Amino acid sequence: MKGLNKLRNIFNKGILSIYLIQLIFILTIYIILFFFPPEVTKISSKELIKYIDWFSIFINNISTAFTIIFIGILTFGFFSTITYLFGLYMLILAIYTAFQNSGSLLYSFSVIMVHGILELIGIALAYYISTISFRVLINKIYKKQIFHVEGFNKMVQLFLAMIVIFFISSLLESHMTPNILKIIVRSL
Repeated sequence: MKGLNKLRNIFNKGILSIYLIQLIFILTIYIILFFFPPEVTKISSKELIKYIDWFSIFINNISTAFTIIFIGILTFGFFSTITYLFGLYMLILAIYTAFQNSGSLLYSFSVIMVHGILELIGIALAYYISTISFRVLINKIYKKQIFHVEGFNKMVQLFLAMIVIFFISSLLESHMTPNILKIIVRSL
């Protein structure tokens, strides 16, 4: 039971509010893409499956997360928010492009979401960590606790959880996603 309470403290209301903002942003992008669809160049079905080694994917995800954390702490979360929203926009655009190329909703969902759900959680954790300077600043300005600010140990736990999530995600993306896509492309 104590472990469950620790888990609840890690994923507190702040992270849930980030997910709500994410959902609203994603729905907004879908509506924009519906009314103003971008021009997509079709590719052959042989190019729909890409094999990339897990370490390259892991390094890319970790470097993106470190960038979000670093610029977020330096700019009180401003540039990390812009980076985060741009990343969400690119995710929606990638799903849309996958659908335009394959014509399959199953393919477009599978190419991104098999591993992407975990990547979204990892990036959300990076974004949450990056806003610590903003939360501390607001609490100091108002001289009361408006935002919850984790201690050093909690931040380390969040950081390690983010790294583990990116590791698992990179393994899924390099091994599981191409095999699932191969099955789906054969059925197209």
